[in-house]
Amino acid sequence: VELTAAAEVGAPRVLRHETNKVSPAKLQLLQERDASKGYLGKIPVIAVDTIKPATFGLPGGLLQVSNPGAGHNWTGWQTKNCLAKERLAALTAEDPQQLVIFTDGRDMLYGGCSEELIRRLYTLTVKASGGAPVVAGAELGTWPYDAEDLQNMYQRLPLDERMAEVLKAQQLDAQPYAKYVNTSMCYSCSRPVAKYMYANGGFKIGPAEKLLNITSDLCAFQGDEQKRLHELMLAHPDEITLDYGGNIVLSV
Repeated sequence: VELTAAAEVGAPRVLRHETNKVSPAKLQLLQERDASKGYLGKIPVIAVDTIKPATFGLPGGLLQVSNPGAGHNWTGWQTKNCLAKERLAALTAEDPQQLVIFTDGRDMLYGGCSEELIRRLYTLTVKASGGAPVVAGAELGTWPYDAEDLQNMYQRLPLDERMAEVLKAQQLDAQPYAKYVNTSMCYSCSRPVAKYMYANGGFKIGPAEKLLNITSDLCAFQGDEQKRLHELMLAHPDEITLDYGGNIVLSV
């Protein structure tokens, strides 16, 4: 389960677009924006669920998300990322630098933070990470790798230093969650200290074009998306960082 933040929507506007001149993906974007659905203030929020309707509320009902999975069949991780890719392509064509959230749906709770706070925390995390524009969720576990193998992969890069900078910027102690973890009951947790520093694919926030690049890669990948996300972050730490303090999204 993950907890995320946000929520002030503007007043609805009248739909004045000529539907025969836009793609279906673009049309849905325009319709959702005019209905004040699928947005956290002005930030588009995407979640893919092939069972839910075109817009649906995250658990708790406080935030409506845009669902490009409506009416499609689920065939695996590629379904999620390939359908999100189409929506992100439309958002990129609209404004490649606009901030977008791509999140899981049914296991996410929205905590009520405002758009302004989300943007401020995002900017703070990016700056403390040296400018990496995409912020993904973090977790204590090392799924789907063996814990020792993934720890060794992460230790090849100075990610401990980056994590320390982000935690300092967020005014948190080093390893703020480790003391609450019983590693004997967490088979996938890092050891000897459970570090909240491993990528979790359930939440990403960043510019539309950057999320499109990542999602396009995940769409083409045949295996587990989280496995590939680890690989992408380790290969491109200048493009992907994590919310090491759980200030934007917290995995619990």
